[in-house]
Amino acid sequence: MQGTILGYDAATATGVISGADGRRYSFAAGEWRGGGEAGPVGGLAVDFESSDGTSAVGVYPLPAVAANQPYTGSARLAPEGSAPPPYPGQPYPGMAYPKSHVVAGLLALFLGGWGIHKFYLGYNNEGVILLVSSFVSFVLCFVIIGFLPLLAISIICFVEAIIYLTKSDAEFDELYVRHKKAWF
Repeated sequence: MQGTILGYDAATATGVISGADGRRYSFAAGEWRGGGEAGPVGGLAVDFESSDGTSAVGVYPLPAVAANQPYTGSARLAPEGSAPPPYPGQPYPGMAYPKSHVVAGLLALFLGGWGIHKFYLGYNNEGVILLVSSFVSFVLCFVIIGFLPLLAISIICFVEAIIYLTKSDAEFDELYVRHKKAWF
């Protein structure tokens, strides 16, 4: 049977597939047969078997969007009646990117010193670094030396804001969401 992965939780190593029959099937990480690929992700088209009607076994990623379309590098199912994306990683027409480059840029510009833009992008370690650095620098401002680190943090956040705001949606998604480029 074929279907689409609705979600996968790496912490519990379990996921849910929406089958072509309209039913939902749970699966464990041990059933993933993707080989050297990254692993199960939401929206991925898969082929699987189910003997009990509730759980999926032998979950394989599908190498093509549809049987009559060439492989484009993305096994995500296209919306009804749409062609595959022109290049791998690009969403189908009408599908939104998960994170906005404008939101990230504005957060970096106005709340960057607290690392809010890093938390928004899922870079928790980098967000904590900015938050702690800003707090320590602010405390050190009372002995004058703290102004230099605050200036450095401000420049870093300003540069990141400009970079985020000048990227297209596709470039931003590829670099900062998919490939997790944390700094600049």
